[in-house]
Amino acid sequence: DIHSRHLTFSPPPTHTHTMAAGADSHATAVEREFWKHFIPVEFVLADCEVGVLEKPQPFQRAIPRVSYLPFYVRELTEHFQSSAVQVLPEQMELWLSYADAPVKWHLPMGVLFDLIIASSTTRSAAPD
Repeated sequence: DIHSRHLTFSPPPTHTHTMAAGADSHATAVEREFWKHFIPVEFVLADCEVGVLEKPQPFQRAIPRVSYLPFYVRELTEHFQSSAVQVLPEQMELWLSYADAPVKWHLPMGVLFDLIIASSTTRSAAPD
């Protein structure tokens, strides 16, 4: 029997950063360039997977657009391991979803991000 460790994946709201008064416009340009190549993401342990009284903090990271989710499995597992329902390591399988749909692991993060933004735009534009 394989137990799926269910995490939700989501890009946080659009990155906004308030520059201090009189901040150099070069700093803003550098920041924009940085965020063109990195995506701020957040992983949250699903409620049904929490094995402690207090839900753990989300795992947040700026991930390169050209990176892939499997590169982060070890970090995700280590981050949530002490808070998750305990299963034997050989029985654990990681499951990622966004808006209750599975996330496609084989796609680069940039493509996943673009698909998520496109789907949320489509959903918000749909008539009620």
